[in-house]
Amino acid sequence: MNDIVALHRAEYGREPEVTASAPGVAHLLGEHIEDAGFPTLSMATHMSVHVAMSRRKDLSLRFFAPDIGERRRTGVSSIKPRDEDRWANVPKGIIAFVLSRGHRMKGVDITIAGDIPRERGLGASSAVCVATALAMERLLDLPRGSIDPVAASAYAKSRYGRLPVSDSDATVSAFARPGFPVLYRVGQRDFQELPGLDAPYQFVLTDSGLEPERLDEEERDVYGHVLQGCADGDDDDEAEEDEEHKSSPGPWTVSPTERRRVPISNSKDAKEEFSDTLELLDTMARRTCQHVMGELERIEHAVEALRSGDTAALGKTLFRSQESLRDLLEVSCPELDWLVKRAVEVPGVTGSRLSGPGLGGFTVTLLTPDSAADYGERLEEYERIFGFKPQQIVLREGPGATVHEKLKKE
Repeated sequence: MNDIVALHRAEYGREPEVTASAPGVAHLLGEHIEDAGFPTLSMATHMSVHVAMSRRKDLSLRFFAPDIGERRRTGVSSIKPRDEDRWANVPKGIIAFVLSRGHRMKGVDITIAGDIPRERGLGASSAVCVATALAMERLLDLPRGSIDPVAASAYAKSRYGRLPVSDSDATVSAFARPGFPVLYRVGQRDFQELPGLDAPYQFVLTDSGLEPERLDEEERDVYGHVLQGCADGDDDDEAEEDEEHKSSPGPWTVSPTERRRVPISNSKDAKEEFSDTLELLDTMARRTCQHVMGELERIEHAVEALRSGDTAALGKTLFRSQESLRDLLEVSCPELDWLVKRAVEVPGVTGSRLSGPGLGGFTVTLLTPDSAADYGERLEEYERIFGFKPQQIVLREGPGATVHEKLKKE
């Protein structure tokens, strides 16, 4: 945190009044079915985004990202998304959210830095949203809870960042303790912290070296419509839903939980719903529903395993999920498949799967420190085959989202 203070001081010539931090997010299960309101199993990471702010006397908004050496500026009265502003559109969206709630403000100098790998599916943009929202609330002397970081994140990412909205990413970043798995029931907005791993087991992230390939808006809308059909499990309203789907301004306009209902919430309900109709669906819908049924069951088993300390059973859910992501949703790739396959061969590794959107990004592997060393040695072959030396990150406990007292008030 001292680094962000020094960076802000060097850039703007004065101490920040407020600093805030928010962690990234690593998904263990369920991130590909979240859009329809199904549960996810995730963890906040010890890696964080840090935001520093100080008020200005004019209406200028200035943004500094020292990690990439870029600066952007706009004004309070002229704030809007611009393609050329790229990364700055997300914090601009948080400010726009604050203004849309009737809060008044003058200009602000903002510095944003952190150690979450960018564009790797680890919730970096959600962490920016959460840290900016928390810092802005404190900077404006608003009562605690005046700015909902989850709602602010959905607003900023959809309307300004043109990014996928993830309630689970924002919720876990805002409220979870790094190092402890969290079950988040998206449709019910129910948040449960689960027991951490028993020693000596740990989760390790391994970077494939590829940026995840997110679906474009049209592809995502089609997938979301199929996924929602699985969630609804009801053909009576198909025409009505089709019309709503066609008139929707886009898949990222509002948070998924604000526009979708979820009658099916567990694997038993899903199996009962689809047992007689699965073969009548087209290939994409059938595979998606099969993944939904399996993932719901895997999440239930993983929660039981965490509560009972059954690391072997927990690891098995990760392997089974990877198989489904590879074969049914087809969001894996040769690099991710290789990393998981090598993990399977290492004694002491109990589970591994891709984490995040897929087609690149990280895998998450459950193992012991001794097996981590063995796995690391095998990754030397990965560099020879794919031309990239994988980075490994051991997930550990951390402070979670934090707001620091004002350092200076003008």
